[in-house]
Amino acid sequence: MFRKVSMGKVFAQIGGRAGRLFWLNPEPKLYWNYGDSVMAAYERHCDGAFECWTTRHLESFVNVVAGGIPAAD
Repeated sequence: MFRKVSMGKVFAQIGGRAGRLFWLNPEPKLYWNYGDSVMAAYERHCDGAFECWTTRHLESFVNVVAGGIPAAD
């Protein structure tokens, strides 16, 4: 059996020192927090968490950061 380990407190400290903090997750959002994933522990400290397993996802992220509208799914 595996044990989920979170470094949420450390990540929160990093986020506090950074101007903005984004997480690009290569897993589909459906799988966040399943198995050994502890995404919820980090997501709450981010300005945004994004699925990023296709170029379309990456384009959407760039548009959000640049102040634009996310690409349509």
